[in-house]
Parts: sequence; C-alpha cells; structure tokens
Amino acid sequence: MRSQWTNPTIIRRPTIAALSAAALLVACDQPAGLSRPDRGIVADAQAGTMSAKGNAQVAEAVDCSGTVLTPGICRAGGQGADVSVSFTAPLPTVSDEEVPANGTFSVKYRAGFGDQLDFLSGTATINGDLHELKVSGICSLTTGAGAVGFATCTLFVQDNAQPNSGDIIDFEFASTGPPFRFGSAGGQVVSGGIRID
Repeated sequence: MRSQWTNPTIIRRPTIAALSAAALLVACDQPAGLSRPDRGIVADAQAGTMSAKGNAQVAEAVDCSGTVLTPGICRAGGQGADVSVSFTAPLPTVSDEEVPANGTFSVKYRAGFGDQLDFLSGTATINGDLHELKVSGICSLTTGAGAVGFATCTLFVQDNAQPNSGDIIDFEFASTGPPFRFGSAGGQVVSGGIRID
C-alpha cells in the first residue's frame, strides 16, 4: 500500500525567514493604548474622551431660606433631590489623573422650597480611575416661587463602578444675594445613577 504523502512539502530557510518576518509584522500592527482591555480607564478611545453622565435621586436634602449668618427656615428630608450631570473630558496622560472637564449639572429639590440650581461656570475635573467628578463654581438659582438669583455651588460624584454598590453624591450651595437660600443634598443614590468612565 502506498502512502498518501508521496510528495512532502519542503520548507527552505528563506521561506522560514519570510514567514517569521510576516508574523512579526502582524504582531506589531496591533492597536496600542486605550483600546486594549487591560487598561484601568474604560473610555471612548475612538473619541479620545471620558465622561460623567446620568440622572440620579438622593434622599438626603436640606433646603434653607435665609443667610448662612442669619438662618431662617430649613426644610430637610422630604423627597430628596434630583441630580442631572453631563460632563466630558479628554483622556488623561497618566493614570489616576484629574483632568479638566466641561459640561453642566442641575439639582432640583423635590420638596422644601423647590429650589433648582443649574451650573453656569467654574471648574470641573474627572478622574476616570477613581470614577470621580468634582465641580465648583457659580450656579443659577430658581426658587419654587419663581424668584431668580445666583449661588456658589460645589458637587462631588463618585460612581462606585460595582454592581449594587451605590453611587455617592455630595452637593452644597449658598446664594450670593436675594433670594437668600442655602442647603445641601447627597448621600447614596436611591434611584438612577451617574456613570463616570
């Protein structure tokens, strides 16, 4: 009985060198940087940005009428506050870096005096590795009765990035003139969520 392999293929040294070079070129042609799955920051690598976006509700809220020096009436608890966030930032150049961000946020008290604050200007940073957003600056203030003014405001958001672990929000404001209001909202998110990556 004759073997099927009567004419074996012989690979000569120049062919082996050419195949090795081709394999090396294919290996070197793989994408580098943020498209690899082992990086710490999960972001939109094609767009070159990371973001902090979402809508959440927190149960802890204090909405006060009066000044910080001469407080008037404070209303706490109730139905908490709604927080809406939309910020983007370029990807960091090193890990664990806070990168300047642009965007806006809004906080609406569901009870109390029904105040709403919208971010106008200031500074914001996103840290993609820590899943944190920090904002401070000036907000527009609109009361439930329709009066309009301005307030200094700060917002800190941490997306815990673990299922069912709860995002954390900390918001504070104080008006810079009439209508005189100040307050805070925050704690663990009770519905919705903010995603930072």
